[in-house]
Amino acid sequence: MGVSTVTLESLAPDANGLLTILPLVLYTLMAVAWLWFSFPTLKGRQRAYFIVSFVTMTYVALAFMKSPYLYLMVLAISATFSFCTYVVDVPRRSASVLLAFLGFLLLLPSEVSHTLWVLWFMSVSLQNYFFYKRGVVKARGDLVKSTFFWGGIVLVNLLFIYPSLDKLSLSSFIISGGFASVLPFFLSVGLSPALEYLFNFLSSLTLLELSNLDHPLIKRLQVEAPGTFHHSLLLATLSEQASDDIHANGLLTRVGCLYHDIGKMKRPIYFIENQAYFGVSNPHDYLNPRMSKLIVTAHPIDGMKLGEEYKLPDAIQAFMPEHHGTLICGYFYAQALKEEGKGHVTKAQFRYSGPKPQTRETAIVMLADAAESAVRALNAPTPDQVDALLEVIFKQRIEDGQFDECPITMQEIWKIKKSFTKGLSAIHHQRVNYAEKISQVRQAGKPSSMGKGYIQPSV
Repeated sequence: MGVSTVTLESLAPDANGLLTILPLVLYTLMAVAWLWFSFPTLKGRQRAYFIVSFVTMTYVALAFMKSPYLYLMVLAISATFSFCTYVVDVPRRSASVLLAFLGFLLLLPSEVSHTLWVLWFMSVSLQNYFFYKRGVVKARGDLVKSTFFWGGIVLVNLLFIYPSLDKLSLSSFIISGGFASVLPFFLSVGLSPALEYLFNFLSSLTLLELSNLDHPLIKRLQVEAPGTFHHSLLLATLSEQASDDIHANGLLTRVGCLYHDIGKMKRPIYFIENQAYFGVSNPHDYLNPRMSKLIVTAHPIDGMKLGEEYKLPDAIQAFMPEHHGTLICGYFYAQALKEEGKGHVTKAQFRYSGPKPQTRETAIVMLADAAESAVRALNAPTPDQVDALLEVIFKQRIEDGQFDECPITMQEIWKIKKSFTKGLSAIHHQRVNYAEKISQVRQAGKPSSMGKGYIQPSV
């Protein structure tokens, strides 16, 4: 017996078919509306990605209702959507829309056994849960592991449905299962550049390429502003861990840290972390506070110009102005008050131009930048001292309204503080005073505990 085929004509709605199509269309519109209001930070082209996905899923569902033999195709297309979502790292809650969509299909009348619907629903749910637990793709091997996991899911499906689809030969069934297992991997990797370009996404694979320290901009930063380069590396480590702790995009945060201060390359000696390397005194000692403020607050704009020149993605360029938001240049503001008096100086004159952080990732970098700089100025701080200092820094930025435009919660902010306290305490930990220990050993006339005869007593 031949296998029934599905054509466009067979999917044309009749009077009874409208009872199936209309609920699907209505639900798709409701899902798109929910997405529109739930993810206000998504851009128009990014929303279009979900609309295209919903339309595709609707068509596939209609085809599946006409022929249960398309089950493996349905599995493959559903998995492709999940894999693509995983690669381009769109908001994780998008998976809940897809799962709700599949669940809704269980309520519709069709020629397909509800067992297949349940299998479909459970398979996609399990794969999306696996993606959620894995987090952001940080290596190509993550996709390979996900493909093996998906292959196991397909194998379980084959064992369940083969007895009921007796019109398919065993060889055709195995080949179809193989395609359903590997097709999502190849499509997601192959389509990710197109998805990035068409829908303005930034995939994890692109972020991995940008995190390479051999990138031309990073190489320039290392040579032209080495102090800033090492500060960025430290910030990347600190911020990525905090980002993972609140389930934000740790990879995006790490890459954003690497590029957030590239604008300092234009005038590196005006930033204190580079002055020792170049062997110069602080040039701000000889400048008017207003001029110093103009020089310092120009580096985010200079960074964005470099980002455009090197074609950095918009999401990376956003870290440059947003990690300072509209904060006040406190030191130069205080200097101006001393020199000019309160009547001639306002806080607005000494603020960065903004914008304030728009994402959790840029908010984390704002906090990390201030925290790392402040703790570095302490002499052998204890964890309690670090925690107390971070308390002050965090409260200042909250009270200044820097997170008013950012979808970050107070609970997440205090989780970030806890993460920073641990990280900075480990980096700036107390150290043994070896000079004092050596002096004590020499006075006692004994070999050092660091090794017999390593430090000889003075004669």
